[in-house]
Amino acid sequence: MTAVRQRPRPAARTADLSHGYYRIVAASRGAVGQAVAYAGTLKVDEAVEETVDEAVAALRTRLDQRTERFEAARDPNGWPSPEEYREALRAIPDEQSALMVRLLRAHGRQPDALATVNDLGRVVGLDPAEVWKQYGRLGRKLHAHLRFSRLRKSSAGQRYVVDSFATVSPIEGSELLAIRLRPEIVEAVS
Repeated sequence: MTAVRQRPRPAARTADLSHGYYRIVAASRGAVGQAVAYAGTLKVDEAVEETVDEAVAALRTRLDQRTERFEAARDPNGWPSPEEYREALRAIPDEQSALMVRLLRAHGRQPDALATVNDLGRVVGLDPAEVWKQYGRLGRKLHAHLRFSRLRKSSAGQRYVVDSFATVSPIEGSELLAIRLRPEIVEAVS
């Protein structure tokens, strides 16, 4: 029997890391390094360089530039574009985002995208307290992902985080709050 000599394969180098709200997965592919960036399940960019470290560094630079472009495209009051909202929504894990997006779509179909948590609860079959809880979670996630420096916690409790995608105002003569989605978020989920 003849012995076959095989060259030892170089050890595969892999990395799985976060950069802002992006997840970067990198590995050596043959003689090159490849890095892929995701916002949630959405693949947003990739880089191929001589090494994994170089691919990750190149991708980080491009992701920083992407974030700068998003921030530069915000309106004069600092509100994100529909594209930036869409990407931020995709960054929320699937098990959480499905209900949130369902609520937003139902809300966006209301006249002038204006509703109360009671209205939304009836439309989607949830208790109003659960609607408010989901909107609070969504607001906190968007607030963190979109780096809203303009929002400050106020005496209004969790209303400040809902302000990251809607305006909230009291209904005269009622204890209910009117929630109007921002047009950019309506476009992002339609």
